[in-house]
Amino acid sequence: MFTLPELPFDPKAFGTFTSAETFEYHHGKHHAGYVKKLNAVIEGTPYAQASLEDVIASSRRDNNAAIFNNAAQHFNHAFFWNCLSPSGGELSGAIKAAIEREAWDGDWYRRAYFDDGTPLGNAGADACAIDSVAQTWGVLSGAADPARARRAMASVDDHLVRRADRMILLLTPAFDQTALEPGYIKGYVPGVRENGAQYTHAAVWAVIAFAELGDGDKAVELFGMLNPITHTSTPHDVERYRVEPYASAGDVYSAAAHVGRGGWTWYSGSSGWLYRAGVEWLLGVRLQGARVVIDPCIPAAWPGFTMTFRHRGARYDIVVENPGRVCNGVAALELDGVALADLTGFTLAEDDQSHQVRVVMGGERRTKGGAGNDPHWSEMERRLLEATRP
Repeated sequence: MFTLPELPFDPKAFGTFTSAETFEYHHGKHHAGYVKKLNAVIEGTPYAQASLEDVIASSRRDNNAAIFNNAAQHFNHAFFWNCLSPSGGELSGAIKAAIEREAWDGDWYRRAYFDDGTPLGNAGADACAIDSVAQTWGVLSGAADPARARRAMASVDDHLVRRADRMILLLTPAFDQTALEPGYIKGYVPGVRENGAQYTHAAVWAVIAFAELGDGDKAVELFGMLNPITHTSTPHDVERYRVEPYASAGDVYSAAAHVGRGGWTWYSGSSGWLYRAGVEWLLGVRLQGARVVIDPCIPAAWPGFTMTFRHRGARYDIVVENPGRVCNGVAALELDGVALADLTGFTLAEDDQSHQVRVVMGGERRTKGGAGNDPHWSEMERRLLEATRP
């Protein structure tokens, strides 16, 4: 029988990035629910005495979906907690070398490998020749080789962005007449939800990845494609989209008979990601603890923008100027008329006053560094290698 593992960090240590309340729900309720359900379905069976890894392997072999799903979710969540660190970090050494050696397919990163070594997400495959998540998170994690990261995102643009249909596919081709068995997504009709449609979570990550690469023109273009209001501009669009124009759809169909039709709405966490993409990565105003980071990434044609940011009782009226018509970079930063030496941002006040912020774009964009030889990552590489060793 299994128990819920303790978090390997203080749930309050992530500050505003991830709240203690979020960990309470995701770990204390969501993950705990999988452990409880797993114990209920294995009680009194031979599985109850086996290791988690053996339960996963045996239940898959026995085609026992209930045990496999709950055991795999327990493993996935435990693995996820051990991948988090409040001090940050970056991949290096054996893990990074293995990714670049085994996962690079020539123009993009592969998505995964099946148990028999068959790759998923390789050029020429009859299903999922390319998957967006491996490309976007190669960028967002900072783990991918910089040149390959750019090449991979160019491949996303080439193969997964459908401008005529205003959607960004999760993968292509969809799983249909193929011997590959990726799991439950093959149960969806080809071109619906994760099976080759737009899965909006992943589509927003493409927007953020292009912003991370400094391509404000493309990031804002794709953001506009995901904005639900742009899918209902004409009566024809309304008839095709068929869902609310004011709520982010969790998915948009690419199936031939239903191209552009919105899927589930209201429940989707993609709405939160879309909001964050716009405010934190495009406008570039990001709260980090007691500081606000200023790092806009906008189309070169924009002359600038204004926004108001409230922090508790204080109000910050922000004016961003783009005289050089660049996509990113901050050349000057002023707070209440005083030039700041630190161009990355400033500490927020809690004084119930109004403040004026002036940002002049230009100059070199700072690189997002990691934690170098953070000992957390040395230990984590050991865990990752152990967890993935055959």
